[in-house]
Amino acid sequence: MSIDENRKVYEELRGVWEKVRAKVINYTPDVDFYWKELMQRMEECEEAERRQAEDMERSEDKVEVNLKDKEQPVRLWAFPRFQRYVAAACVVVAVFLSVSLYIGSKDRSAGNSATNLFQLGR
Repeated sequence: MSIDENRKVYEELRGVWEKVRAKVINYTPDVDFYWKELMQRMEECEEAERRQAEDMERSEDKVEVNLKDKEQPVRLWAFPRFQRYVAAACVVVAVFLSVSLYIGSKDRSAGNSATNLFQLGR
């Protein structure tokens, strides 16, 4: 963006800021109302987390499979969503490091330095 475009955007945002500021200059928030609303939301979140934990415990208890061939039960664990994200992130990091190592070893074997990689983009 050019300097003139930046100036136009700045002036537009400044105008919006001044209009909003003028509308709320006499506004006084109801602290008690918003405090109660915040507390209610926190309690709802805690309740939802408690219910989710109870559901997880119930589902773990239900997920036992008895094999006909064997007498002992096999337990299947359901991974929580967060653990799935962590596992996916670990896979992405492992692939990235492997590719980086492969490219780095390829460049060293060809006699190129690491700075030549940056020159390719020019």
